Parts: sequence; structure tokens; C-alpha cells
Amino acid sequence: MAHTKKNKSCIECRAVVRRGRPGWLLVNDRISLCCLRGGGHLASLSPRTGPAPNVNLLWEPFWQSIEPERYSKQKHRRRFGFPPAGKYLSGYTGHSLCIDYFGAPSEEETLLGLPLHGEVASNRWTLVEKRAQHGLARLRVRSAAQSAGLIVQRDIALRENESVVYVTETVTNKTTRDRYFQWAQHTTFGPPFLQAGESVCLMPGTRSKTWPLGYEGKEALENDREFSWPNAPASNGRLLDISQPFATNGRGFIATTLLAEDRDSQMAYVAVLNWRLGLLAGYCFRSCDFPWVANWEENCARTDAPWDGKTQARGLEFATSPMPLGLRDAILSGPLFGVPAVRCLPARGVRAASYVMFVTEAPHLWRTITGIGVRGNALAVTGPSPEERIELRARGLSEIWPDQKRRLSH
Repeated sequence: MAHTKKNKSCIECRAVVRRGRPGWLLVNDRISLCCLRGGGHLASLSPRTGPAPNVNLLWEPFWQSIEPERYSKQKHRRRFGFPPAGKYLSGYTGHSLCIDYFGAPSEEETLLGLPLHGEVASNRWTLVEKRAQHGLARLRVRSAAQSAGLIVQRDIALRENESVVYVTETVTNKTTRDRYFQWAQHTTFGPPFLQAGESVCLMPGTRSKTWPLGYEGKEALENDREFSWPNAPASNGRLLDISQPFATNGRGFIATTLLAEDRDSQMAYVAVLNWRLGLLAGYCFRSCDFPWVANWEENCARTDAPWDGKTQARGLEFATSPMPLGLRDAILSGPLFGVPAVRCLPARGVRAASYVMFVTEAPHLWRTITGIGVRGNALAVTGPSPEERIELRARGLSEIWPDQKRRLSH
């Protein structure tokens, strides 16, 4: 009898340099994920096979970014803009973590050097552990929001034969004072995956509200107006379906949406479906951790550095706060739609939150999905009708959400 050789497991976690930036790559036979040292940005999520092999599904800037801790106002303001945004934009790509505050620092904080969207998105991250063995790749990295006394740890795991990445972030308050803070996953999609006329932005959206501060005179939506996802009041007096990307050239917008949750698993999601490619990618998370999505679209509106009128990007930023208005404004404004806009981390307290990133092929006839939930050891994606379903194997769900199986059994 002939013996067939078993395929060797393809699972790695290794140091890499991506577009001149040092970081770490987790890879199996189906997908890969790159985490950068500078800012801790999740720079790429790519399928390794299928209709778009090795294409980065997250947004990448056309400009060459740098390690954000190297940013100097004197050297880099013409290239990336002035502080506080310039430092953040110098390193920004893909998915950044906004901790302590979401949006701009106050005027006083700006004068003291704090950047846009919190310190950890512009700081160097430290490697704690990387390994790949027994069909599992793990990466642990750490950073700090020094001015707030917060330590942030991110654990990333990738299993063989899965197209799901597991991420857990743990925030520790090292001070002896309670700390009110914001926590946002600033995930951003763009071309070639997110394209007008062949893709759609998806989430279980409910009550929504537009940004109150315009868009530098090029706003696609009316200011400070409530609406129901996805039909927002456009600046031309009509309704604009903001699930459709890049519909208004030379314009941009920011709006927030309160999420509904999957009734059984208490999960919510953000996702992008490209029906021409037949590809779906996104995130699944607990709505109690991140009840809001800040929708940000830049469609060749900003002509200053570094945008130069060339950028198409859509942020699907799932967060503890509705809008990136900064911590002071979030505290003073109070809840929106009865939902708190900030969280409290007690003195010496610790809080963790997890999410998964996923990629899967989808039928070319699909133009939407109607749900993503957890079903045992799988993510279940429901298509346009309840009978149409994709299940993604995800054996690590019980590790990041240990009470999930008990909830579903009751």
C-alpha cells in the first residue's frame, strides 16, 4: 500500500519589513496579517489564494509613511501636515488603535505635543513574544499612553487552516486614579478592495447621526442630523446611501451609527463585500465592547498634505464612543441615544476586549449580507436570505470569548 505524505503545516510568525517599515507577519496557508512596530498599525490583511491572492484588503496611503516617533514638525510638516494630525498621519496605514482619546487632543494637550487619536497610535510598540508551533502563530506586543498612565497589550493569534485572526487588547491603568477614556478600532478600507460600483460597506446599523463640524467646506452630508442607517441627509437636500462607497467625488463625511447585535451571540460586525471579486472581509466583536461605528469617508476632498486630493478611504471605526471629537468633548457632551460615550477604567484596573478579523469568498450574486454571528466554533455569515450561509471555521473563539459556548447552549 502506498503511503501519502501529509502536507507540512504552513504557519509562521516572523519579523518583516513592509514598505520600509519594521513589523511582524503572521501567515498561514489562507491569510496573512502584518502588524507594524511604529504605531502598532495592522497594516495589511491579505488572502493568500482565491480571486485576489496577496492583495491587501485594508487601506494603504499612496504616500511613503515613516516611523511616527521620528516625526518632526520642522522636517516633516510639509510632507505630512502640522501637529497634531501630522505625527499620526506620518505613520498611519490600515487599522490603528485609538486609546485614551478618539479624535484630536485639546488645545492645551496639542501644545504639549500630544498627537491625533492618542499616543499609542504614534508610539513605538515593543515585542513581548512571537512564536509559531503546533499549528498556531502568536504575537504579543505592548505600548503605552504615558500621559494617561495606561499600558496597552495586544495579543494576536492565527491558526492553521483558518481564515480568521483573533485579537485581544488589554488596557491597564497604572495610576491610583479612575480614568475615563475612549477606545476605538480605526479600521480603514480602500481601493483596490473597496471600490465604487462593485462593493458595499456593511454593518447592523440602527440610529445614526452626522458629524456636527462639516468637512472643511466639502461635506457630503448635512451637519448634526439624525438618520437611520444607511440613508443619510446629503448636503444637496437628498438622501445618500452611505453603505455605497465613494458616491460623491471631491467630498467627504463623518457620521456615527449605533449597532444592533446578533440576538443569539450578542455580536456585531463591520464588513466590506466586493461582489466583482466575490470576496468578503471584516471584523466581528461584542457590541457591549464597541457599540458604535464612526463612518469616515475621504473621497479626494482634502487637497493639503499628505492627502493631495488623491485619497479614497473609508473608515469603519468601531468604538466605545460615537464620534472622534476627543475625550473632553465626549465627557462634556454625555451619552448619545442613551448610550455612554466614554468608559471608566478604575484605579489600577484592567479591561480587555477582543475581536476577530476574517476573509472569505462569497457568491458573486450577493449584494449584501444580513448577519454575522458565532455558532459554536464557527463564524456564520448569512447572505441576502436566511437560507444562504457561509461558515468559517474558528476554533479559537472559545479562547477569546470563553463564555460564548455557555451562552449559546442556554
